[in-house]
Amino acid sequence: MSAGSTRPELWILFAAVVGAAWAFTRPHAPPAAEPVRPARRAPALAALPPGAQLAMRVDLRQVRQSTLGAALTGGGREISGLGRLSEICGFDPTEQIEELAIALPEQRGEPALGIVATGDFDPERIIDCAAKVLSRRGGTPAPSRIGEFSSVRDRAGSGAEVAVRAGGPVIVGEGAYFRAMLDAADGRGATLLGDEAHATLREAVSGHGAIGVTFVTRPGWLARWVAEDEALAAPLGAVRAGALRIDLEPSPRATLLLSCPAEVTCQALAKWAEQLIGKVRSGVEPDPISEAKLAVEPNAVRVQLGFDPGAVQKLVLGLLLEKGQ
Repeated sequence: MSAGSTRPELWILFAAVVGAAWAFTRPHAPPAAEPVRPARRAPALAALPPGAQLAMRVDLRQVRQSTLGAALTGGGREISGLGRLSEICGFDPTEQIEELAIALPEQRGEPALGIVATGDFDPERIIDCAAKVLSRRGGTPAPSRIGEFSSVRDRAGSGAEVAVRAGGPVIVGEGAYFRAMLDAADGRGATLLGDEAHATLREAVSGHGAIGVTFVTRPGWLARWVAEDEALAAPLGAVRAGALRIDLEPSPRATLLLSCPAEVTCQALAKWAEQLIGKVRSGVEPDPISEAKLAVEPNAVRVQLGFDPGAVQKLVLGLLLEKGQ
């Protein structure tokens, strides 16, 4: 799949949003005298349709308020080849995000992507910023109105569209999925927040945490990433659903739940996970894992990890410095 052919220029702006998991200012509270519609204060997942293969939700308020997030806080998101967002737009829109949700929907053809950001957004400034980014990438901005939402897309072709209404959310998507996202945000359709499969998975790891991921797969999913014979032999290929919860306070920790169809498969999956943890602990310096627990449950394997904040900070800063070289 070619990123250039399936992801037009508007994705560039919100790729910066997704990549900026630590660098967000405190959200602005709406004026007390001006009531806010409940839909505008809904969780980000409530602006995504049900039926996603994968859903990720990041509470950026928790991220920036955590010790680790504060240590890694920094401004100046930059779009490769274009410069800093603050220089292009006169402000950095990522600093207004409270919560971010990303979904990979289950649909035929090329995979789509939906992005929702909640926060106290000014539609005119967000659309103007998106249009400036699009223009610098050689596109032709085409602004429009869709109900309460202001939107912009590239007039030259199909692809991603950005929509925002006063107070949020900001929605990024394309085609029929984009329209379904708008319906979900307006309360005209079912949402991912009430999707039974994803809700059950979230409950299995006790909720969202600072970062939460749930996924539901189909048979053969691993063969898309590795050779078919390797996929058939790998215990991970038997996983049909799972959930990940990451907490940052009082210290970083993660809970991973992987489904497995039978006891023998669960045992093999547990052994694979144990070996993988061992490789990380012996192959990464400094060792970021302070505690590791693994349990085989009925039709699932649960992995709980505790992390050393100093080691994680050192590793992440090292990766960021290496990327910036």
